[in-house]
Amino acid sequence: MALGFADSLLGLPTIGDDYGVLAALYSLFIVIPNIAVIVRRLHDQDRTGWWALIMFVPIVGILVLIYFMVQDSKPGDNRFGPNPKQNEGSFTV
Repeated sequence: MALGFADSLLGLPTIGDDYGVLAALYSLFIVIPNIAVIVRRLHDQDRTGWWALIMFVPIVGILVLIYFMVQDSKPGDNRFGPNPKQNEGSFTV
């Protein structure tokens, strides 16, 4: 909303359905981090990251993905690494 307001305040051109330039650039910049978070969350549940593609199935796909996102992580280690909730004291990047 803030970027939409800034777009209109600065008089920047709109793209498509009144989508401002700043809002469009912001959306492009957050696509990869959003995908990374979804894949990381799926890996925490011992699911492959390919499940993220289910979001492209109309209506049902996004509901299934939301269901996956709110589920708890699998306890213990899995094929993608250790459970981050069980290793809370040791944070490494």
